[in-house]
Amino acid sequence: MNNPEDKIQSSQPSLINTYQQEDKSILKIEETDLIVTGKGLKIREAYNNAFEEMKKLAYKKFNNFIIHLEPLDVVELSDNSELKSQRFLGTFFPHKKLKYEIKLKIIVRAKYLEIF
Repeated sequence: MNNPEDKIQSSQPSLINTYQQEDKSILKIEETDLIVTGKGLKIREAYNNAFEEMKKLAYKKFNNFIIHLEPLDVVELSDNSELKSQRFLGTFFPHKKLKYEIKLKIIVRAKYLEIF
């Protein structure tokens, strides 16, 4: 039941621990908060646009090769919806248009390679 190979494998240090002890790792982990806005005709579209902006801001902020981007917390700072009524030729065919605009504070954990 006891395999001698198990003892050999457990006695060898893992590569991850070895690199962390020698401090040669170029993988960095950092947390930051980003404030973004998103607009759309639907609430889902507004949130999607806000998270797309979050990705763009994160790439600009870290300016490195990002491996993993994880939102830790999302706080809604403001939520505005606007209802507009449009008419064709002034009086015909009233059409109501709803637009959403949200402002979010997103706390992000980024894992990136510090190569630049």
